[in-house]
Amino acid sequence: MAFRSRKLAKVLALAVPCSSFVCPQQVSCVKHSLEVDGVSYCYDDEEKYLYIDGIGKGGEIKNDALINFIANKDVESVIIGEGTARATGKYHSKSPKILTKGSKCGSKINAKKRDGFGKGLAEYICSFIPFSDLQIGENSFLGTNLKNIKIFSGVTRIGDSVFSYTRLKSLQIFGNATEIGSYAFLGCIFLEEVKLPNSLLKIGEWAFSGCVNLKNIRIPGNVIEIGNRAFMGCTFLEEVQLSDALLKIDDKTFSGCESLKEIRIPENVTEIGNRAFMGCKSLKEVQLPDALLKIDDNTFSGCESLKEIRIPKNVTKIGGSAFRGCKSLEEIRIPENVTKIGDYAFYGCKSLVEARVSKTAKIGKNAFPTTTKIIRY
Repeated sequence: MAFRSRKLAKVLALAVPCSSFVCPQQVSCVKHSLEVDGVSYCYDDEEKYLYIDGIGKGGEIKNDALINFIANKDVESVIIGEGTARATGKYHSKSPKILTKGSKCGSKINAKKRDGFGKGLAEYICSFIPFSDLQIGENSFLGTNLKNIKIFSGVTRIGDSVFSYTRLKSLQIFGNATEIGSYAFLGCIFLEEVKLPNSLLKIGEWAFSGCVNLKNIRIPGNVIEIGNRAFMGCTFLEEVQLSDALLKIDDKTFSGCESLKEIRIPENVTEIGNRAFMGCKSLKEVQLPDALLKIDDNTFSGCESLKEIRIPKNVTKIGGSAFRGCKSLEEIRIPENVTKIGDYAFYGCKSLVEARVSKTAKIGKNAFPTTTKIIRY
């Protein structure tokens, strides 16, 4: 598709008050403009800027509209606005298609005369009509050459696959976004910096999977849900700070994060999903909460550097292969509330000398190495 081959260098979502907003680069939108689904698209073929803004109460940026609009246009930068930019004057006075540079909104600006723009105009007044529910729709920028993104207030949701497989290096989301959709940043292999807003509640499945250059991430304190595989395969991820509001670690959330060294699971988490930390080879320290009730199959399998772990007292089940291949694990005490230890749960833990297990617990097939001494209590 023509859109995916365009050079998009930067995305800025502007949502600052008119009293402080400096109007953007002068834009000629007379020949290149479109309004659809509550969104205005405006392209300046001289400056190679694409301006996207909402109309009225809001709208959604959709992939089809973008592809059709910027086909055969050499877009280098994108600005995503919070409201509708309008200009008053003798020319296109009712149109929301002209943006002018030079002063703060509300002040008068002398317009430069250019072919197709500014003829017969003496001055403009730039103003913004705000709205609060702009959504960036699915696949909007998928596969483009975007490098930096800043998204401010007004964008409430980042849709599925919006920025997946782009060349992003920096992502900063401010304001009131509450959700990052599934696959939103999948495969952004150059992504190094991520800043998420405190308003965020949900991170979708596969959202940051395969972001191999991401080294640290802070999940804001209001996030209650992180989808499965959200950070899977982030091989250079060393540090993660999870939200205290989190209730569950989903399947494969951090699977294959080979550089992750330690993790503290928040106090309200009751379940850690299948393969959640599988293959985290550098993981040395894990803090599990007392609220935890279940450790699923393969949760910590292949965590070769893990030497010890405290199983919380309320855990009732340890799944099959849960700690399989944790070859550095030296000591484990199974709480008396555990009624079942799955097949191969500690298989391959060749440094595990002994394990204390309740007499009432059912031990599955090859749950422990043959060299491990099982002490029943």
